[in-house]
Amino acid sequence: MQPVWASTPAVTEGDPVRDRQVMELAYLAAIVESSDDAIIGKNLAGIVMSWNRGAEAIFGYSAEEIVGRSISILFPPDRLDEEASIIERLKRGERLVHHETVRRRKDGTDIPVSLTVSPIRDANGVIVGASKILRDISERRKTQLALALSEAEFRASFEGAAVGKVLAEPETRRMLRVNAAFARMLGYEPQELVGRLAPEVTWPEERDADAAWYTILVSGGSQAQVREQRCLRTNGPPIEVLVTEPLARVLAGERPTKVDAEFPYHRV
Repeated sequence: MQPVWASTPAVTEGDPVRDRQVMELAYLAAIVESSDDAIIGKNLAGIVMSWNRGAEAIFGYSAEEIVGRSISILFPPDRLDEEASIIERLKRGERLVHHETVRRRKDGTDIPVSLTVSPIRDANGVIVGASKILRDISERRKTQLALALSEAEFRASFEGAAVGKVLAEPETRRMLRVNAAFARMLGYEPQELVGRLAPEVTWPEERDADAAWYTILVSGGSQAQVREQRCLRTNGPPIEVLVTEPLARVLAGERPTKVDAEFPYHRV
C-alpha cells in the first residue's frame, strides 16, 4: 500500500473546477512530501494510511514497511496508553497541539518529539482518522539542557563566590544580580540591591570618576578595569573596594548586553 500522497492524480481537461481541485491536491501533496516533519495519516483503528519522507527520515521506516501497520510500532512500551487517549480525543473532534512526548525509531532508539494531532473528516463531516505531525526535538532538548547546565554553573560560581559580584545592564547600570558577598559588604540583602543603579551605592564624591571610567569601558577602550573605589554602606563609614570590571561580551552586534563587576577585597 502506497501513501496517499505518493502519486498525483492526472489533470483532466474541460472541467476548470475539477482541474483546479486536482492542482490544489497536487500542491498540498508536494508540501507534505517535502516537509522535514513526519506527517502521518491513520484511521481510527490506529492503522497507518500515509507516510511522508519526513517520517521516513525521523523514524527509519520506509512507506512500504509501515503503511498498513499499527501506529503503535512507534510507541515505547511505557507510552502505549497514549494512543487510546489520543483516539478518544479525536472522536470528540479535539486537536492535540505541540504535545511533547517520546517515540521509538526502527533501530530501537527513543527520541523526544513534539506531536500535533488533528481529526480527518469525510465528505459528510464524520471523523474517519487523524493527521499526525511529529517534529524531532532532540536538538532543542540538548540545547535546553546545555543552557540549564550553563545557568546552574554560572549561578553556583556567581552566588557562591567569596568575593562580591554584580551583574548589571550596560546602558543604565541597573543591577540585575547581586551575590550575597557583595550585599554583605554594604549591609544589604541581595534582593534589596537588585533593580537599583550601581552609581547609587558609589560614594558621591567618586561618581563622576566612576562614570568616566565606565564610559571608557563600554566604548571598547578597555576590556577590563581594576580600580579602587569607595561604596556606601547602610550604616557606618564608606567601604573601600577593589573593583574588577570585565566586559562580558554577550553581544547584540557590537553592543554589550551585560557588565560583570567583581569586588575582590574590601576594607573599611
